[in-house]
Amino acid sequence: MTKYILITGANSGIGYFMSSSLLKKGHYVAMLDLRIDALQKLKFEYRDRVLNYECDITDRAAVQESISSIYKLWPKLDIVVNNACKVLFGSFEEITEEEIRQIFDVNVFGTLNVTHAVLPHMLRRNEGIIHNISSGVGITGFKNLLGYASSKGAVETLTKCLALEYSHTNVIFNLIHPPLTNTPSAKPIGLPSGMLEDAEKVGRLLAKKIGSKRKVITADWKSNAGIQMMKVFPYFMGRMMTKLTFKNKLNQ
Repeated sequence: MTKYILITGANSGIGYFMSSSLLKKGHYVAMLDLRIDALQKLKFEYRDRVLNYECDITDRAAVQESISSIYKLWPKLDIVVNNACKVLFGSFEEITEEEIRQIFDVNVFGTLNVTHAVLPHMLRRNEGIIHNISSGVGITGFKNLLGYASSKGAVETLTKCLALEYSHTNVIFNLIHPPLTNTPSAKPIGLPSGMLEDAEKVGRLLAKKIGSKRKVITADWKSNAGIQMMKVFPYFMGRMMTKLTFKNKLNQ
């Protein structure tokens, strides 16, 4: 069945390839990002099934304007994927308070802004799914990634709170946990290349899961096993990933 889908942070990485895969399947996809240059190719190829908006999701008024425009052109949004994120790598003493606020503005408050804009429409229809993209480091922590990891920990809890709050409705809130992926935002972290999945592959795998009502969605069984390990042994997994990263940096 054809769905109307909104994806933030769609101009590159997982968001782009997820959008491309969903369009190939015949769905309608609206995409928000700070830049939309890469999305013009999808607009040209799929035309009436694509809406692109240059939008800063930290600007609540701009988000409302973009969402209002979508609802004027399309009858509904069945699914929203809060994918946009900001990553900065640095020690506690190096990263500034302003930088941490910027990370939270995108990863947490940007997610809230989009949710505030779409939720009233979904509640009126009593139907919809909001997927929030999380990260394993939001469970385990990670050295020199405190802003991003803390924000993803907040997204984890925020999603669970919303799922409980709206459990009496047919609006579903859940988490998507991509595997470690080779994207521009992940490169500064310094993980060994062998630990990183191809972004196109991840986008394609996750596109197949869009619309799932499971509490936590992963790309495949390996990703699911990894997330389960992180939940059971968060400190051990955090130390292991950190050790591998910094060992890799020393060998470069």
